[in-house]
Amino acid sequence: MRDSDSVGVTFVNTVIGRGTLNEVINLAFSTFNFTPNDNGQVDADPVISCRLRMDKICATQLRDVMNELLAMMEAERNAVMNPPEAQTEGIMPKKAAEKMN
Repeated sequence: MRDSDSVGVTFVNTVIGRGTLNEVINLAFSTFNFTPNDNGQVDADPVISCRLRMDKICATQLRDVMNELLAMMEAERNAVMNPPEAQTEGIMPKKAAEKMN
């Protein structure tokens, strides 16, 4: 087993805290616990699940990587939501075909 295989992974839903101290950036993330309430609905209860501390160089790298990944996700989403128009070369629109008959 490689060292990278033994590091835990934490899924987070939201940034719950942030700050800086001595030029170190501090972030706290939370994960939602979906808790049933008395009304038969589910409450999203955020609990702190991860804290990150980083220097400015790492924060800049993280910002740049996140911007690239978000742009890539947006482009993929747009490609799925707005696919290129189907090839219509050589196909006559229905109304035009009806007029010819």
